[in-house]
Amino acid sequence: MDDYNPLTLIAMYLYKNKTNIVEAAFFASFINKNVEQVISMFTRLASLGYLTYDSAKKIAYPRESLYYAVNASSGEIDYDVIRIESLTKNRQPNMVINLNNNDLIVYGVDNVIVSEVNNVNIKPYNNTIIVKKGLDIEFSGTMMAGLFEFFTHTCQFKYSDFLIDLPTIDSISFYVKEKGTDENTQEPVYVKVGNVITNTSGVIYIDENTNKSGIKDNPQYPIFDCVKDCYVNYGEMKFILPPFKIESLFTFNTSEFNLKGTFHSDIFPDFAEELLVMDDYSLGFNHKLDENGMKFLDGNATFYNTINLSNRGLRGNGTISFMTSFIESENFEFYKDSLQCANAKFEMLAVDDKDLSYPYANVEAASIKMYMSENQLFVKTKKNPLSVYDNSLFNGVACLNLNGFTGDGYLNIDVAKVKSKYFLFENSRFVADSSQFAIVTKG
Repeated sequence: MDDYNPLTLIAMYLYKNKTNIVEAAFFASFINKNVEQVISMFTRLASLGYLTYDSAKKIAYPRESLYYAVNASSGEIDYDVIRIESLTKNRQPNMVINLNNNDLIVYGVDNVIVSEVNNVNIKPYNNTIIVKKGLDIEFSGTMMAGLFEFFTHTCQFKYSDFLIDLPTIDSISFYVKEKGTDENTQEPVYVKVGNVITNTSGVIYIDENTNKSGIKDNPQYPIFDCVKDCYVNYGEMKFILPPFKIESLFTFNTSEFNLKGTFHSDIFPDFAEELLVMDDYSLGFNHKLDENGMKFLDGNATFYNTINLSNRGLRGNGTISFMTSFIESENFEFYKDSLQCANAKFEMLAVDDKDLSYPYANVEAASIKMYMSENQLFVKTKKNPLSVYDNSLFNGVACLNLNGFTGDGYLNIDVAKVKSKYFLFENSRFVADSSQFAIVTKG
């Protein structure tokens, strides 16, 4: 009988002998052990609360917890695996009972294991929890549920319902499997996603309340039911999430993860999208625009093609039209007050009317900067000069706004070179204030 659990052996002895007491001598004969070994077993089981042991009479009296444990191990009833350990310092009490409401305040608690199968555990702030009637637990702190980590206040674990009520969640972070991992040959490696979900509340359903042990396989648990609007912040921009539900917090598929919501930037009009786990392990999206593009700068500019959001910020791959100009780039960087691009193609169509007068201009690769509040576009030449008036080349910084097209730099006109802090480029002529003029001889 060495392979049997001692609790099971005692239950077998009680059933076979139709008794409710266990005498050490008879039980030793039943399991083929000596009496000293049996007495040591009884003493240990009594310290664990399974027996009451009378050392003088050498008789053990089974307690209800013994029958419960035996039935649970055989699968006849459910059981929990909740474990609370208290370790205090400096003579602080491990626990204090409030006689007014019978709350048990437990100190020195580093971690409360609620479900090993579903990786649900609690790390309370100040290492303190309150155990209430019915084994409910009140706490504030950090808790894990599967691969999700919640930073919370004033929460309650409800034992009977086997759920955790989270009325105040400061933030939620989570982990995903590293991309490219072959789960058939490799242990999965987990990477923390670089954004958090903030300012919400919800409920975590740990498992069915009849499956606290986790013996039954319920792959949809744990479940997080978010019941309040929340946010993912990107500096001054944010993604607004309405209430949502995520199942399988421990085994969810990263490729299937998406959260529907609305992106708010104060750059573009708000638009609906789905947050995904991006290649850099941040939350973001690739928003493909229709042929009409999306207006910004109070309607004075339009962006065409794709808007991308990740921890790199708000980026764009496509074309911007501003007044009569078009800027193409694979990497626009959008900010609340400006946009910039290190390498863009710029082209401006000519205009000649009584209010506006611009020449045709273009450059294959230039640095671009645009200030949102001022409706100004700056073009800074790099290796390639800006071509204007068909036969003239400009090097420096040009500025396009509602008042005109100006520049600060050098203008090469066939055999002449003009330097000025202020060029005003009109359709068929230019004005250079305080300029320096040089004739270039060809030799």
